[in-house]
Amino acid sequence: QLGRPLNDIIILDNSPASYIFHPQHAIPISSWFSDAHDNELLDIIPFLEDLAKDNVDDVGLVLDINL
Repeated sequence: QLGRPLNDIIILDNSPASYIFHPQHAIPISSWFSDAHDNELLDIIPFLEDLAKDNVDDVGLVLDINL
């Protein structure tokens, strides 16, 4: 439905219900509500940059913890 190949999709969300159908493409994050010191997204930037490299053909294969 996004019009993009699933192998390029990463889901960042604090609710497992948001990625129940594609858990291999998910990065669970903590809720940030009322947390002025939340830096979780900043902390995962290096990992996201690695996933964006040309040698990663399918992010689901990297993120899938069931492999």
